Amino acid sequence: MRKAATHPLRAARTRYNLTIEQLAQETSMSTATIWRAEHNYSINAESRRRLCTYFGLTSQELGLTIPPERGPKKLLTTRATSSSPTLAPAHLHELDPTNTSPRHEGHATHTTATPIATTPFQEQTGLWLILGASQLSSAFEQQWTPETLFESLHIVSQSLRGMPTSVRLALQHYGIGSLHLKEHMSASECFQLQESFTHSVNQAWQFSHASRPEQVLAVGHALRMLLDYIHTLLPARVQAIFSASIYNLIGSALHHLDASEAEEQMYARAYAAASEAQDPWHQAQSRNWQAIAANFAGRYSRAIQYIEEAYRLIEEQEGEEFLCSKAHLLANWAYNAATLQDYAIVQEKLETSGELLKALTPNDEFDTATWHQIAGNCTLMNGRYNEAITHFEQSLAQFPEHWRSRRALTLIPLAEAYAKKREKEASLVIAQEAASEIHTLSSKMLMNRLLEYQHVLIEAFPRDPGVRKFIAHATPTR
Repeated sequence: MRKAATHPLRAARTRYNLTIEQLAQETSMSTATIWRAEHNYSINAESRRRLCTYFGLTSQELGLTIPPERGPKKLLTTRATSSSPTLAPAHLHELDPTNTSPRHEGHATHTTATPIATTPFQEQTGLWLILGASQLSSAFEQQWTPETLFESLHIVSQSLRGMPTSVRLALQHYGIGSLHLKEHMSASECFQLQESFTHSVNQAWQFSHASRPEQVLAVGHALRMLLDYIHTLLPARVQAIFSASIYNLIGSALHHLDASEAEEQMYARAYAAASEAQDPWHQAQSRNWQAIAANFAGRYSRAIQYIEEAYRLIEEQEGEEFLCSKAHLLANWAYNAATLQDYAIVQEKLETSGELLKALTPNDEFDTATWHQIAGNCTLMNGRYNEAITHFEQSLAQFPEHWRSRRALTLIPLAEAYAKKREKEASLVIAQEAASEIHTLSSKMLMNRLLEYQHVLIEAFPRDPGVRKFIAHATPTR
């Protein structure tokens, strides 16, 4: 897939190692205005002037002059036809537009408005927009972009579209959690509901690769609430499997927020739900996430115990999804063994994982990009810096551009490998790219990794002014 060109304003901002929030503060502008400019929306003349003054560049050089065919009107038209929100506030009927009572009694005369032909859907959607506007402004203040909001709404709406009409209408009128559903569904309706909810959960995992953890957490909790609402309509085993996947998703977001206790609780719930469903694949997934949490807490032997248990759960299972999980578990086993300096185990597990990988088609859970990332970390810990750099570069060449968290987790050790080799310029260029991604994601876990890299950088170049300048700009002031 062809890589989209970086917007000139974003390129300038990245060169200065600034997040959108930092640039907004420097120029006394809103984050929404800067986001609009970087996504080819028009901004007013004063905003253009401030950006040009700050960077010392012209509007054309910053990409602030927008050709007519790329204007926001065309983009909005395209988006408006792709999907419409179906979840309305429970108290929507309070603003019934068919209510013709005069707002101010006692006026002898008033102008009679010409009736406008509308459908109930148009009225409901218009009122949803009015009532939701204040919530949207709060979301923008929390660094939600219109694009991210639209994507999260699309994820949730997938599940809503799969509900029987009567169930969806009951949700709209009475609110979530207020009903005990006793709806009877046909086999085809039940299958449709399961399919639509599966699509939502899968899209939520995709969303997690490129979004801020707070946003992933919000989507995860939305899916959990929807599942609680419809759980009586699903077979018990299916409901438990959905629960396991959603709990793991929420746990992964908490992992980035460095909320270790809550994270571990989510993985434990996920494992319990998968065990209730007697689903070995989801059981193994939960144990693998528990291993990741244990590794970040420095409990490497415990992490390996989780991995061994997960591997036993699926060792005799056939099929590509199980083969993929085995390859993933073996690679993670190698990584934890490397932290314990057991390099014989590292070599054995990496080789076996790589052999299994050859039989797999590309997938999101584990692929050659992730294998090279893990192999790079193993060789970095073993002091084989050139080999580590090769693995990391192969990994970055294969990761999708929008998978920001995985890219950041590869860029940081790559910068570290160059620092260990005393190649300062290469290390700093890569670290600046990683820092930009990390500030955009606002992940505490990734920020901790960046701080660990800075310690390596200071050890390698203790009195270097360029290093100190990078650290001063890369470290948040909060």
